[in-house]
Amino acid sequence: MAEVRVSEGFWEDFEAVWSKPLRARISSAVELLVSMPLRGSSLDLSEAALRACPEGARRISVPPFDVIYSFDELEDVVWVRALVHARRA
Repeated sequence: MAEVRVSEGFWEDFEAVWSKPLRARISSAVELLVSMPLRGSSLDLSEAALRACPEGARRISVPPFDVIYSFDELEDVVWVRALVHARRA
């Protein structure tokens, strides 16, 4: 089971979401990363660079948002980095 660590930037983005059902869906998606850290699709390097994420960054779609994260397999840690509107992704 991976440890999930959430960035301050993600929390700021998350707190701007006013819909309680949407917040619950986002939270559930992040919680699933504990047991399925490679669940999301990979981002290509150019997308990852735009978000200041390391190579190997991944995304989970929670319409209308994407949760951007990376997984450090050596340390078994998921870093949840950003919540971006899918139109910006």
